[in-house]
Amino acid sequence: MPGRWARIYQPWWARRALTEGEGRGIPRSLRNRYEAAPRRLDGVFELHHLTALEQRQWLHEGRLEPRDLVEHYLTRIDKLNDVVGAFTVVEAQRAREAAQRIAHEVPRTAPLWGLPIADKELVPRAGQRTTFGSRLFAEHVPEQSDELVRHLDDAGAISLGATAAPEFGLPSYTESLVAPPARTPFALDRGAGGSSGGAA
Repeated sequence: MPGRWARIYQPWWARRALTEGEGRGIPRSLRNRYEAAPRRLDGVFELHHLTALEQRQWLHEGRLEPRDLVEHYLTRIDKLNDVVGAFTVVEAQRAREAAQRIAHEVPRTAPLWGLPIADKELVPRAGQRTTFGSRLFAEHVPEQSDELVRHLDDAGAISLGATAAPEFGLPSYTESLVAPPARTPFALDRGAGGSSGGAA
């Protein structure tokens, strides 16, 4: 399944680059954009440089464990979230417990086994504050999870928390009265758009 979706969503020049070597086979008009992508910074490799497909492959091969990715992303959230405003809720302990459970109780063949994800602030997860970006629901903690959340859990994904969204997902920018505005990581003077500003 991952390979199938990769073929559908990856542009042809990226697929060719993967088979011919990094940077080769890419149209000249797109080469600068590809080479500027933040996959390697000053030659230092970090786990978030891997695509989700690559992370899934490393997990499947046993080169990574779910707790490795969870701890990596929790560290980055702790370091950067005050600046970019991506997450409105961080469920660190819950994510660590999920990583432990998945590693021991869920088959490694589950399609999203061990992959960290985030819930959008508009999608309820039982026991997790979900505001829908509105002061009307500032302290709302749902008792039931959305069906999408249940499917992701069944697939072996690990939620780190909820990402910022505008009020009820209506504006095209992610600024609300319940959380700081979501900013573009590479240009902090710019908003991240909406309605998935935190996820962006």
